[in-house]
Amino acid sequence: MIIKQLRTLFLTITLCLFFSTLIKAQVGVGTTNPRATLEVKESVNTIESPIFLVSAANDRSMSILQPDNSDNDDAFTFFTNNAFQFRTDANDALVIDSQGYVGVNTDNALAELHLAGAGSTLRIDYLNSTNNSLNNGTDPSVVMVDANGDLFLKESVDDFPVNDSDEDTFFNTAVTITNANGALVGANAYSTTITLTKKTLVEVVFWTNVSIRNFAGNPPTDDKPRIFGGIVTHEASGQEIVYSSSSYTNALNGTINSGDITTGFYTVGGNGFITLEPGTHTINLDIFAGGGSAITTPASAAQGYRTTFGANGLSRFQIVYHN
Repeated sequence: MIIKQLRTLFLTITLCLFFSTLIKAQVGVGTTNPRATLEVKESVNTIESPIFLVSAANDRSMSILQPDNSDNDDAFTFFTNNAFQFRTDANDALVIDSQGYVGVNTDNALAELHLAGAGSTLRIDYLNSTNNSLNNGTDPSVVMVDANGDLFLKESVDDFPVNDSDEDTFFNTAVTITNANGALVGANAYSTTITLTKKTLVEVVFWTNVSIRNFAGNPPTDDKPRIFGGIVTHEASGQEIVYSSSSYTNALNGTINSGDITTGFYTVGGNGFITLEPGTHTINLDIFAGGGSAITTPASAAQGYRTTFGANGLSRFQIVYHN
């Protein structure tokens, strides 16, 4: 009886040890020191041959190809002669077809990446307000594509290539137009050149001050209107982009009192748009003036005009690209 019980105990211990070892065993194929429950190692062959293969009817198969052992950068390859399909709750969450097209929520991708569904969304953390200073978290941001096809954010206004003032080249010296007889006279006051790399909607903005005097340089007293203005044009086409003008009148000579003449400056300016093709373009600002009485007898009645643009140093010329 005691011997029988010892045999039973020994068998029990042996079986426990066997199954314990079996449960915790690590199986190695091609290695005597497996590092996982199952490790398959191919250390000799340098050809990308299958080390794992699953096949089905009609010659459909999926395999893992070993990397080329002579190339340290060669990766493991998942290969199939059909398509890879990943499902969640019976839905086609991700499908890679035989063309390499990737479909999300569809098994019929129509492009390299196809997000299916009316509510499909795409999120890139690099473009959010936390990671990108051009996203202020309030206003929609403009997503652009560079020459390499990379997405990036850019400000809504692509460029501000011209922002000249009297401190630069725009009326840093005042321009005066004069005529003793009041005839309309024009002059070029400013030109600038821009170069575009693509078709662009260009906005032009300008303003400057205007001083109105008679031909002698005194306040007019002839009760005659005087006009003044500016026209911005595209030189090659002659298209007008901005047109701005105004007029000045005064009381009759001999009826002036302290409230009839005001000293100071008038202002002319405005903005406009033009669509331009790629290339180099010249933008011109031409100014004009006219009016006032012609030379008469007596000479003191001669008025004409002396109109000065940019006299007080508050002038600006801007060009903005909108895309």
